[in-house]
Amino acid sequence: MGEAASILDRLNEPPKLEPPTYRRVVARVCEAVRQRDTSRLIIRDGRDWGNTAPLELAWIRDYVDLWTAAGWGRAMWNFIGSMGVIDSDRAGVDYENWHGHKLDRQMLTLVQGRKGT
Repeated sequence: MGEAASILDRLNEPPKLEPPTYRRVVARVCEAVRQRDTSRLIIRDGRDWGNTAPLELAWIRDYVDLWTAAGWGRAMWNFIGSMGVIDSDRAGVDYENWHGHKLDRQMLTLVQGRKGT
C-alpha cells in the first residue's frame, strides 16, 4: 500500500447479525467497492457490535498477509474468549490443553505470522 492508499471499513462494529446474513451483506459491499476500486483495502469487523470475531481461518490469514505486506504490526484484541486464541469456542477446532484452557493452535500460529493450515 502506497502513501495515497486508503482503508474502507463500511460495517464498523455491525449489530447482532446471523453469520449468513453478515457474509451476504459484506459480500455485496465488497463487490460494489471492487467495481469502483480494485485495490482498496477493505476491513471486515466482527459481528455483534464488534464482539464476535469472524473466526474463519481464511479471514485471519488474509489479514495477517495484508498487514505483513504493508509492514504493519498486529495484536489480538483479546487473548481469551470469542476473539482470542484461548477458549474461543470456534467450531471444528482440535483444541489442545494449555494450563487448563483450550488453546486454538492453528489460530495462534496464524496470528504469530507463521503459515499455518
